[in-house]
Amino acid sequence: MFGLVGHVGSGTSTVAATLCELLKSPALGGGSYDTVILSAREEIESWANQTSRPLPKSDRLQLETDVAYQDLGDDMRQSTQDNSVVASALIKKVRSTRAKAMGLTADVGGAVVPDGKRRAYIRPDFDWSSYLRNGRIEAVLCQCGARDWAVPFAQFFIPNTGPAGRHGFIDPAVINVRDGQYGHSTAFTAGEPARNLARGGRWDRFLQEPLATFSDPSRFEPSAWSPVSALIRHFTRVSAILLLSATALVLVLLLVRLLWGRIA
Repeated sequence: MFGLVGHVGSGTSTVAATLCELLKSPALGGGSYDTVILSAREEIESWANQTSRPLPKSDRLQLETDVAYQDLGDDMRQSTQDNSVVASALIKKVRSTRAKAMGLTADVGGAVVPDGKRRAYIRPDFDWSSYLRNGRIEAVLCQCGARDWAVPFAQFFIPNTGPAGRHGFIDPAVINVRDGQYGHSTAFTAGEPARNLARGGRWDRFLQEPLATFSDPSRFEPSAWSPVSALIRHFTRVSAILLLSATALVLVLLLVRLLWGRIA
């Protein structure tokens, strides 16, 4: 996920649209990504409609429209007594969007298990420090799931990926924490975003405390990591493709035989 924040007129919408098109490009190594743009404004607007708050009637590009939505966001936080309510709404939207992309319902319950399509499983050796040095980001928190069984297999089926969601990032600039009860996507299940963003929660402290004094009992330094041999990864990938192709062929032949038997 990429989070874009900026002052009025800073061009975050343009940057988001450009980034979206780049990620959709088939020229990317390993193929394109299934990419969706989600907006905090849409979540605020949805809340306003549900609570019968009036929406601004001015043009969306006018300054008064931005001010009106900022006021609605403040109203949303104040009326719910939850400073993380907008962020929580966005996280729930991420989960429901992912479920929809996989043909599942939003109330699937538990983790939304990945289906192998490119949706960014980052390698533990990703160079976050280069982004920190040039000011593109300020800090990185990697919250790992000790029971995340899915990500260790990502590198075998999705090119240029790895198990950072369980192993952590080896870049010393990254703050790695591990939750022993977390499985795949547990952080996005009902109640977890609000718990982490609540006053004193892990995400709340990461966002507000000075990085130099940030502490967490589950913080850890991951061991060295390198991908499995390219030969093994390619062999596994090709084998999976052949197995799926053979399975599909067998199903087609069985269907043809069944139909032929009925016709005859």
